Amino acid sequence: MATTTPRVVAYYRLDRREGRRARAALAEREQVVAKWLRKSRKTLLESFVEVPAGEARPDLDLALERCRSARATLLVPCLAEVGGDLPFLEAVSNAGVSLAAVDSPRLPRATVRLLLDVARYARSSAGERVREGLAGARRRGARLGSPRPEIGARRAATLAKARAEERAAVVAPWIAEVQLGNPGCSLRQIAIALEALGIPTPRGGRWGPSTVRSVIEREAGASRSGQA
Repeated sequence: MATTTPRVVAYYRLDRREGRRARAALAEREQVVAKWLRKSRKTLLESFVEVPAGEARPDLDLALERCRSARATLLVPCLAEVGGDLPFLEAVSNAGVSLAAVDSPRLPRATVRLLLDVARYARSSAGERVREGLAGARRRGARLGSPRPEIGARRAATLAKARAEERAAVVAPWIAEVQLGNPGCSLRQIAIALEALGIPTPRGGRWGPSTVRSVIEREAGASRSGQA
């Protein structure tokens, strides 16, 4: 699903909880898209705005039909806004339409399929995996809670490290599941999936290949320690 056409159809998904700010939020997204269009020299054919209610995505259906008829790419302002939206990903995948995001302009078919697999898995067993991750962190001695200034810098650093290990333990099962379901996926593809789902990194910031590798290596080390 890599972007190969100079024509795009924009799709904006708004949240009902944005309330009065919805109009301003839409304007901000439109500005982001407009700036990207000027830079990339793409042609905007039409825009669709959706406020999802349940699983239905009627405006997305219209946007996808427009893409099919014009052989255009569906463009979203931010991958994270839709990367965990299972109905959205299923609709795009079933339509066979190319997908692009301003922050991820080239999304190969394999990456979109990976996002879909992770979103399906997230819905079916998110709670169970989080509980398993936290339990594993506790078994390894990771302590919950955040550092307090009054206990001293050294103690704070120790707790900060433990907290990062705890978060890594929670994220690690997600990475493992992605690898099992998609044996050929790269570190970058895993990072894109985690970023799209809005899963925080162990120390904050954005996911990247090196961050994914760090979590994998940390878990491998923890496993070796537990077997020793």
